[in-house]
Amino acid sequence: MPWKMKALVDDFFVKEISKEIEESEDGEYLWFRLRKKNWDFYKLLKVMARRLGVSIKRFGYAGVKDKFAVTDQLISLWKGREEEVRKIRLRDVEFYGFRRASMPLSLGLLKGNQFKIVVRNIREKEIDKIGKNVEQAKKEGVLNLYGEQRFGSKRYVNAKVGYLIVKGKVKDAVITYLTETGASEPKETREARMLLKNELDFRKALKIFPKHLKYELAILNHLARYENDYVGALRALPKYLRKMFVHAYQTELWNKIAKKAHSVAAHNIKIPIIGYETNLSKYKEIEGIVRDVMGEEGIGAASFKINQIPELSSKGDERYMLVFPKGIKFSVGEDELNDGMLKAIFEFYAPKGSYGTVIVQQFMKNVA
Repeated sequence: MPWKMKALVDDFFVKEISKEIEESEDGEYLWFRLRKKNWDFYKLLKVMARRLGVSIKRFGYAGVKDKFAVTDQLISLWKGREEEVRKIRLRDVEFYGFRRASMPLSLGLLKGNQFKIVVRNIREKEIDKIGKNVEQAKKEGVLNLYGEQRFGSKRYVNAKVGYLIVKGKVKDAVITYLTETGASEPKETREARMLLKNELDFRKALKIFPKHLKYELAILNHLARYENDYVGALRALPKYLRKMFVHAYQTELWNKIAKKAHSVAAHNIKIPIIGYETNLSKYKEIEGIVRDVMGEEGIGAASFKINQIPELSSKGDERYMLVFPKGIKFSVGEDELNDGMLKAIFEFYAPKGSYGTVIVQQFMKNVA
C-alpha cells in the first residue's frame, strides 16, 4: 500500500490568511473566524443562516475550504451580532476573533493559506528522497497545478461536461452530467444513472433518481417537459455551477499545458488559461506547446465564445507556472496507524490560488 494523505480528518489543517482591514466599531459587518472539522462549507453556512434567521446572502467569505479537514477561515456577516453568533452550538465548529468593519469579506481580500498536512504509511528508506524533494521545492518552486477540487471530487465529471459545452455539444454535456458514474457513489445512484444512460427516459428517471441529487432532478424535470431543450435543461442549474463546468475544463487544459511547459521553460513563466481573448503570440516561449495541446483537444481560443449559452463564455486569464511555498517545515514521526511505518508532517504557506494537496504531492514525487 502506498503513502496516504488525509487518512484522518485531523491530518489536514488549513488556516486562511487575509489582508488586514480597518476595523470600525459601528461598522455594518461583523467579522469573525470560523474553525470547523469535517463540515461541508455551504451546508454549514445554511445551518448558520437558519439558526440566525437570516438570508445566506448576508455572509461573505474569501474561499471555500475542504470538508475532510480542519479549517480556519474568516467570515463576514452583514448586520450580524456577536452575541447571536456565539449562541450557535454545533459539533466541531468554533467561532472566535470577533470584530466589526464597514466592508464585507470577499475573494480579493485573501492572501493565502497556512497548511499543516500529514502523510502516512511511509517507509524509512523513502525519507531521504522526501527531504531532497522539499529542498528542491525551496529552491526551484513546485508546479502550480490546479487540484482535484476543481474537477468534481466524486465523479471528476466537471471538466468533461465543460469540454462538451465548449465543443457545442450541449446535449452530450447534459447527458454526461446526468449519467456519468463515480466509484464512491452509492449503488442506488449508480444504478439510476446507468438506467437513464441505457433508456434516456427522463420521466422514468425522475421517479428513480435519489432525492438528494437536486441538480440532476432539476434537469430531469425540465427534460420531462421539454424533451429536446438541452440548453434550457442546463440553465435549470445555478449559474455558478454552469460556469464551473467551463472553468474546470479551462483548468484541466492549463494543467496539461503546464506539465509540458515545465520541461522546456527554465524560469517561472505565465501560462494562459485559454479563453476567447487569449492571444497566443504573447506566450512565444511555449506557443508551440499551447497550440499542440489545443490541437489535440480540437479547440481554438474562439471555442470559448459559447454562442448557444453566451453567459458561459470565458475571456480567459493567465497563471504563473510555479508556486514557491514559504516557511516550509518537514518533520518525521512514527505512524500510529500503520505498524513499522513513518509519517511525514509538512507545514508551509502558499499564496491564494495554489493547492496544498498539489504541493504535498510534489514533495512526495517518486516516493513509493
